[in-house]
Amino acid sequence: MDWTNEQSRTSLESKDKFSRPQILNIDALNIAEFDVIFIGFPIWWYSAPHIIFSFLESFDFSKKTIIPFAQVAGVN
Repeated sequence: MDWTNEQSRTSLESKDKFSRPQILNIDALNIAEFDVIFIGFPIWWYSAPHIIFSFLESFDFSKKTIIPFAQVAGVN
């Protein structure tokens, strides 16, 4: 993905702080059986991709331990 392209997904999402991409088949996800949930994502424009916020807003994580981790790839 070319983050320098103003029409790339990363660029478009970063311009709209309230965008929440749809998660396909979210009903198939069953987090009830897990006590600990690891959430990994790349860093886009100093933040998590907005689909991560979609995921976090879709479930009740009370009584869960969330362990976030991020991947940052250098440029060139």
